[in-house]
Amino acid sequence: MSSQTFNQQAYQIPTKPYYLVPTIRPLEEICAVTYNLTFVSEEFRNTLFFRIGDRAWPTTFGMFNAPTNIDAVKMIIGEDGYFLKLTTRACDLDIIWHDRKNNMFLFWGPCIYSVVQAMNQIRSRIIKYTVYVNPTQSRIQPIQEPQQASVQPQQDGIEDISDDDDDDMPALIDSDGNIVN
Repeated sequence: MSSQTFNQQAYQIPTKPYYLVPTIRPLEEICAVTYNLTFVSEEFRNTLFFRIGDRAWPTTFGMFNAPTNIDAVKMIIGEDGYFLKLTTRACDLDIIWHDRKNNMFLFWGPCIYSVVQAMNQIRSRIIKYTVYVNPTQSRIQPIQEPQQASVQPQQDGIEDISDDDDDDMPALIDSDGNIVN
């Protein structure tokens, strides 16, 4: 068994209650995991600095593990981070980041409600792409078909019942009582 298969078996879909903490230095934390925001646009960077810099209360930080299946993670994130950006805007978050090094989704927002709402949306995408759309062989075991008992001809003259012909099927009868074959 490869280590990739083992990791896929070990992944647990995030459950509530989520890990949430208040943080008073969100910009430092965000810069530490985002490589000083080098992969985000200058416009977004300026908006983020303005949002967090003017905040008079602590920022809420949340996180949970990302799936180990790389294809599922790509679908959850979307092309060029489309779904993370969409969720960030829809939930009024500061930023959602996928930390590739630690394989975690990280969330920063102005309040617990916004962060939990975003975590719920990403969690639902995780469920969609790991359970329904792209289930891995290691997570879902194929259903074993029961062994069919074979009917052996008996010695007392009873015929062998086989599924090779339709002799054991009842005849179709129309509404007038005529046999239809």
